[in-house]
Amino acid sequence: GIYGFGILPDYRGRSYGRQMLEETIRTIRSQSQKTITISVDTTNTNALGLYLSCGFEIKATYGYYAMDITD
Repeated sequence: GIYGFGILPDYRGRSYGRQMLEETIRTIRSQSQKTITISVDTTNTNALGLYLSCGFEIKATYGYYAMDITD
C-alpha cells in the first residue's frame, strides 16, 4: 500500500500530487503488483477526490479513535 502520501500546503493546487501519484502507480504496476491500497481521512475531500479520479475505489471505511489524556 501507499502510506504517508501528501503535498505541502504551499505546493498544493499545482498538480504535483496527481503527477506523483500517477508515477507511483506506474512504478508499482511495472513491478507486476495486482493491487494498490491507500488510506485517507474521509474528511480530506481534496485527497479523496484525487484518489477517486486516479481510479481508486472506496472499499471500506474505518473509524479513528483518540482520547484526550490532559488534565
